[in-house]
Amino acid sequence: MLTDYIEKDIMRRVKITEYFYELTTIKIKDIANRLRVSLNTIRRDINLLIDELKNYISNYENVGNEVTIIFMNNISKYDLVREIYSESKFLRICSRVIVEGFDYLEIADEEFLSVSKVFQMKNKIFSFFESIGVIEGYENISFNDDELTMRNLILALWIRCDYLEKYVDNRKWIESEKFVKELLKYQIKNINIKKREYQTLTLGCYLMISRSKDYELVFPEEERQRIIEDLYVYTIIKKLSKDFFSQYKLSDDEIVYFSFIYYLLVNETKNYSVILYNYYLTRKRWLLSSNIFIELLLEFENEFNISLINNIMFEKPLIDFLGTSWKAMQYFLLENYYYLSEEQILLSKKIRKIMTKVLKKDKNYYFTDDSIEKLAYQVSSILEKKIDKTIICIVTDNDNNHILYRSTLKRWLGNIEECIFDENVYYSLEELENSSRYFKRIIVCEKNLARLESSSQEIFLISRNSIKEDISLILDKLYNNCY
Repeated sequence: MLTDYIEKDIMRRVKITEYFYELTTIKIKDIANRLRVSLNTIRRDINLLIDELKNYISNYENVGNEVTIIFMNNISKYDLVREIYSESKFLRICSRVIVEGFDYLEIADEEFLSVSKVFQMKNKIFSFFESIGVIEGYENISFNDDELTMRNLILALWIRCDYLEKYVDNRKWIESEKFVKELLKYQIKNINIKKREYQTLTLGCYLMISRSKDYELVFPEEERQRIIEDLYVYTIIKKLSKDFFSQYKLSDDEIVYFSFIYYLLVNETKNYSVILYNYYLTRKRWLLSSNIFIELLLEFENEFNISLINNIMFEKPLIDFLGTSWKAMQYFLLENYYYLSEEQILLSKKIRKIMTKVLKKDKNYYFTDDSIEKLAYQVSSILEKKIDKTIICIVTDNDNNHILYRSTLKRWLGNIEECIFDENVYYSLEELENSSRYFKRIIVCEKNLARLESSSQEIFLISRNSIKEDISLILDKLYNNCY
């Protein structure tokens, strides 16, 4: 994984920046505990960060053990982290080796490093290249023909570091920007595109048209076919590429790869119906094409003793996780970092154990610790909270009223699984008091049947004349129980 090789102090400052971007005020000792370093190390990191990002900070306070950093409104998170990544010697030298090869003296001179330090850096870089499979052995400086991995590598370096920009063909870069802008016009009413995603798409497009002539990109056939059949954006991209890039004679594999990048990056829509449509479509694809999705759902249900199948709050983050796990895409993407609570950290360990158990069966899937933490952050509200089932018992003086109250409550509650309606129809509180009690109960009782002074149970009164106000009180109680 790329971030495992980048200088540790650089990665700490990237994470600290993202923490403050989200929270603005954090205790130093909490950051130190989270990153497993000393208080003095975090203080040095914050001082460096303040100096590096001083032009982007609107307010900075350091009072006792608590630090506040507020960034300017017009600055994106991507701008901030890229500023820090630009200090990485590892990223710069990786980038130049891809284009220029490895020249000890030239690197030592231009990067202000000793020859011995450059030698150490070479071992580190070649170890990274070998780990992702673009070279075979430390002595083999030439790259192999795995263009899919090489494309991901260049994209990962370029999105973090500007070294490769001096090799850009300006005409092709302008063509790439125009193409991406035109592509986004098709979706502009429905998507929320951020600078990080826009830049990555533009880079991906540039690599597509600049490398396709000399390097053959081969996309795995099974996944290639899925994308062609399932991703509507593939059709749009293929049509646009014919209009914009007919001179490059792009292969279907190139179009598929760019469509896959788009699918991974552009998923924040402005229309909830589109979110649901994409979720159901992608869910169907996973159910039909792989056992991994359902295996993971069952493993999580067993581990946390909670129903998760058809739960969009859990399944959508899981689907996103699996999408970026394919072919180790997580190794290269520029992901956000999240400030996890102690409970979320413990949860991430359980999630990692489940993922390791299931995904080790398929060599096409790889995941990172950062992606596990992201998933833990997204699903913690579902998996962490142990919620007792609540039985809703309805007491009325006739069956028509029972139907009215039950139907109205069901309509407002939707699909909250923690609420279960008692299938029995009660016509008096005495009948209810004689029934068994296995779950926590809420009693909804017709006003003219209630005897509040004689009951120790929680009773909510209801009648046809005040049903709106009565239902509102009941819903408040049920939502508090569940959330």
